Amino acid sequence: MRMKDVTGVWDKNRTWQGKHKKFIVHISQNNSPNRYYYRANREEGDIRYNSLWDSKEYSSLEDAQEAAIQWIDEKLKALK
Repeated sequence: MRMKDVTGVWDKNRTWQGKHKKFIVHISQNNSPNRYYYRANREEGDIRYNSLWDSKEYSSLEDAQEAAIQWIDEKLKALK
């Protein structure tokens, strides 16, 4: 999944956006402890997830990206 920096001009924290299997993934950086979290939102239907709901934060952008891909793949398996 390729991530594009979509940080706003006045935003304090950086944000990236990517797409994986019809899910839009946003990864945000929390600057105070320098941690990352992700949100996944399916374009079709109403499937959403935020890693902060389960108190999951990651130490790097790559870790958050891998966790998002893994969550999406597991969710799609469960729907079949």
